[in-house]
Amino acid sequence: MSEKLLNETKMDDTYFNDDYWEKTRKKLQEEVNEIAEKNLKDPEFHKFVNECLEKLKNEDLLSDKNEEIDLKTQINMELEKRNLPDTNENILKIFFEIREKRPKENRQGRLRSSILKYSQNYLNGYKLYECLADFLEEFYRVDKLTREEMLAERPLNVEPKHEMVFLGAMAHKLAVDYDIKPPAWVFESVFYLSDDESYYEMDYDEEFKTYFRENAPYEFKIRNFFCTSDCLIRV
Repeated sequence: MSEKLLNETKMDDTYFNDDYWEKTRKKLQEEVNEIAEKNLKDPEFHKFVNECLEKLKNEDLLSDKNEEIDLKTQINMELEKRNLPDTNENILKIFFEIREKRPKENRQGRLRSSILKYSQNYLNGYKLYECLADFLEEFYRVDKLTREEMLAERPLNVEPKHEMVFLGAMAHKLAVDYDIKPPAWVFESVFYLSDDESYYEMDYDEEFKTYFRENAPYEFKIRNFFCTSDCLIRV
């Protein structure tokens, strides 16, 4: 965030107001647009971009562990196959196509979080809200295939039981919300609470309980885990 915006940020009631943050985001975007517009008019900026493109074209780019040939060779092969000249534009186009088609690394690789990692982090002593924040931030920013990957592996068993049920309900709901087939593990009995085990996000009095029973998302409600409808919102 720019110094200008930081100076305007105060820890009062507005700090927790959605409208405030929306306006702040717009201000920041305006500043970014101003910088971009200035750069586009700067010959030195174009020179820098061209130098980067030349470096990409000429460097001996090493392959990663999932590939048998290096990236430079792949680009050259694609140029030849398509009968395209080795212009910067064509090189960049093929470069991004190759990157996009690469399979995601497994859950122990590039992904910062997954349901499995969520449970691992919790068992390693991380606070629950930190585990949830890390997982949702990752989940909401990636593509569909990566989301499937993040939900695929069953979490480790955690205590208390309602936290285990939360993981199952969360994975089930996110799968439904994002048109993903729910992984089979979410339907295991360990991810359900009995009527006698019912858990409420807040348990002050019967009025609170009634509110949560009425508003809990379906995937939570069928597991007798009662919470607010926006329990998976991440700002």
